[in-house]
Amino acid sequence: MNSVFDWKIFLPLINRAFYKARKSSAGRKPFNRLMMFKVLLLQGLYNLSDAQAEYQIKDRLSFMRFLGLSLGDAIPDEKTIWAYREVAEKMQRSKRAAHQNHLKKISTSYVKKISMLDEQSKAAKPITDIRIM
Repeated sequence: MNSVFDWKIFLPLINRAFYKARKSSAGRKPFNRLMMFKVLLLQGLYNLSDAQAEYQIKDRLSFMRFLGLSLGDAIPDEKTIWAYREVAEKMQRSKRAAHQNHLKKISTSYVKKISMLDEQSKAAKPITDIRIM
């Protein structure tokens, strides 16, 4: 699949979603964001929990090849997979909330316009029912 599909088209979106400034150079370096995106894809495709995903990445050479890993490379543990998925879900929730707020603004502006038009049409109605006594 890697030879057929250019995964680099997702990099700008992935880098924007998972951007986090490092406070210091201490500690383990973060895993490749594109690889972690692929891990989340594998989880979705095979319905794997975080622990199952970690185990399957260690166990299946096809998963390792898809992720661009070799036998000696470090593999993300279940906590790391969970943390990346949480960031992705948080981004999804914030996008959904922003979209809902946008729709709410649009709908309220349309309701205001409709009510103004309704008031104007009531005020501009010609008087046709005049009774002469």
